[in-house]
Amino acid sequence: MTGAPKFNASARKNRVFTGELENRFWQLVEANRKRSEVVGQSEKQECNGAIIWRALREEGYAVSERTIRAKWAQYLRKKPEVFIRQEYEYGDRADFDFHQVKLKVSGKVAVYHQATISCPKSNHVFIALCPDETIRSVDGALIAFFEECGVFNEITFDNLKPVVAVYGTKAKKVLTDEITRFAAYYGFAVNTCNARKGNENVHVENSGKCVRRDLFSLRYEFEDERELKDYVADAMSRENADCSDDFAKEKAALRPLPPARYCVGEFGGAKANTYSFVCVKGNYYSVPETCAGRKLEWSIIAGRVAISHAGVVVARHDLLKGRGEYSVQIGHFIETLRKKPGAIRRSLALAQCPDGIIAAYKGKFDGDPLGFLDYIQKAGAGGEARAFETAEDSARAQIRMIGDSITVR
Repeated sequence: MTGAPKFNASARKNRVFTGELENRFWQLVEANRKRSEVVGQSEKQECNGAIIWRALREEGYAVSERTIRAKWAQYLRKKPEVFIRQEYEYGDRADFDFHQVKLKVSGKVAVYHQATISCPKSNHVFIALCPDETIRSVDGALIAFFEECGVFNEITFDNLKPVVAVYGTKAKKVLTDEITRFAAYYGFAVNTCNARKGNENVHVENSGKCVRRDLFSLRYEFEDERELKDYVADAMSRENADCSDDFAKEKAALRPLPPARYCVGEFGGAKANTYSFVCVKGNYYSVPETCAGRKLEWSIIAGRVAISHAGVVVARHDLLKGRGEYSVQIGHFIETLRKKPGAIRRSLALAQCPDGIIAAYKGKFDGDPLGFLDYIQKAGAGGEARAFETAEDSARAQIRMIGDSITVR
């Protein structure tokens, strides 16, 4: 009489979930299954117990949400997903994915996109911190990885926008032209996961998350990009120490690199405004004042922007990572500044000069702006870009050589 009440509910039968209500429940479950067959699986459109309960309530069935949720959970338990363990040979496959990392570098908090490449056979992991998740970052990370070890037979990607142009089933999926050209140049096959099936790429998913946690959970502040790069190189050397023997066997099974390095490039055109700036992907780059109002061509190769007119490179800059930012070279505005010498002191062009030139202005030419402009011309400030033309021509030639007719499985 003093103990807790005990009830044996194992043989209790349904009192509400019977007859017409039960039949309607299974009809809704079947409608959910058919939707997946017609339009493909979509987690954001996937039915659940609460949705079925609301549909039944609107149809006039008197049943609790708890009952329908329990029946839905019971239905899901009857069809558990089974995974098939995979075995690979050395050099067969590497997996690629992105993970975001927030770091404080040079006093500013920034988001880096960690390109993670893992080797399922040897468990070696490679990472590269990229400014974005564009095709330039994908190709750049893979180039660095291949130059470290060699070329794998197959690279497996999640459904990244730089890789997949048209989504759908594997039979209907279409790869982007750039990843097709890149894969053809290095000779590897492109494989992609099914939509919303991250478990198919679980090795790189887990590797990327573990590396991000191990490297950056406690260490997240760096003086500059160089310190960050050195830290990542040292840390990954330690992370991969346990699998170094297996990775040595994997490297021996990989194919060698092509004779020439693939040049990752973007090309476009823009008109220089009246301030003699060209807008490239949301940022502004100065060009010589004689180019104001003219149509120019630009290219982005290896983190550098080259701007040309009539086939001649007139300016080059480091690629800006933000948006709405300016890169100015004072040598582009010599004649205009000669007409307006008082504008030098507070100009953005002077602020972006090398430290040595700024020190020379403050120390010797603070009261002599015209003398400072003569000094600039003699020093050659403004940056000549002739050497960059070779890399740009090489990238264009490679793209023409590879062509658009190559198919990659």
